[in-house]
Amino acid sequence: MDKDRKAEIAVVMAVYNGELYLEGQLRSIAAQTYGNWHLFISDDNSSDSSREIIDRMADLYPERISLTGNAPDNRGSRNNFGNALKGARGYDYYMFSDQDDVWMPDKMDVLLERMHGLEQLNGRDCPLLVYSDLEVTDNALNILSESFIASSALRLPEKNILQQFLLYNC
Repeated sequence: MDKDRKAEIAVVMAVYNGELYLEGQLRSIAAQTYGNWHLFISDDNSSDSSREIIDRMADLYPERISLTGNAPDNRGSRNNFGNALKGARGYDYYMFSDQDDVWMPDKMDVLLERMHGLEQLNGRDCPLLVYSDLEVTDNALNILSESFIASSALRLPEKNILQQFLLYNC
């Protein structure tokens, strides 16, 4: 993935009481093989140690991790992601992260490569949505299923049609 190391990726994360898994996810993002990214986090007024974990990781990676402004009350997931996204303006690509994920080290490289391939087919001005399957694990990251899509019997769109992506859990 050396052809476009300059593309800037904004990673957007909404956090709420995620202390059990948050540090592991933040460390997995920090360990990405792709290096031109910035993580924007919005914390929805967590009552656990999430904020302290974010502050500690932001101190370790000040050029990479930003905590966006928070309201004094809970706004819910949608508004929390929206708040994080407000701080992430002007980037080439956007990736969204849940607080309890753990990313494979090459996730950004793999998704960016796929986006570049689709841009070559459809043009750079065509909006793109790229997503990936995931491994299902227990709390200790022991793999329970190699594929979330297969294990949950999700109905995938028969074609890449926007309406189907909006109606189905892909």
